[in-house]
Amino acid sequence: MNELAVLAHRVDYRRLATQQGRASGETQLCELPRVFAETADAVCRHDTIAVDLGFEEDAQRRVVVEGTIDTTLRLQCQRCLRHFGAPMHVEVRGVVVADDDAAANVPREDEPVLADGEWLNVHEMVADELLLAMPNVARCGAPERQKTNDKTTNPFAVLDQLKHND
Repeated sequence: MNELAVLAHRVDYRRLATQQGRASGETQLCELPRVFAETADAVCRHDTIAVDLGFEEDAQRRVVVEGTIDTTLRLQCQRCLRHFGAPMHVEVRGVVVADDDAAANVPREDEPVLADGEWLNVHEMVADELLLAMPNVARCGAPERQKTNDKTTNPFAVLDQLKHND
C-alpha cells in the first residue's frame, strides 16, 4: 500500500496555482476538531483522511482548487443508535478568494473557498467539505424492523391484543 505524506496545514495557494501544484497527503481525524465532534466515538480519533487537491489559475487568473477527500467516519445511526462506518468520498471544486467581497464575485457554478490573505488553511477547508458532505440524519443499513418467525414484529401488537380483550 502506498503511504501518503502528512497533509500541510496551510499553503500559499497563489504559488501552487502558478506552478499547477498539489496539496496531497493524509491527516488524522483528531486534527479536524469540528469533524471529530460530529463522530460517534473516541476510537476513531486516529482514523486517517486522505486528501488530494490540485491548484491552477483559470483564464481570469482566479485560483481554482479541485480534488478529492476520502475517509470513513464513524457515526451513530439515528434509527438504531449503533455506531457504523460511513465511507466518505468528497469531490472538491472551488475558487480560492481572499475575502468576502471577492467571494461575492465568484460565478454561481463555482464554490468560493475563503483563504486567510495569501494562505489557505487546508485543514479548515477539508473540515468544511466533510461537514457539508455528512448526512443530515445518519442511518446505518440495518432494517428498521426485525423479522421473527417470518412475521414482522409490530411494536403496537400488545395494544392490539388489549383492544381485542375488551
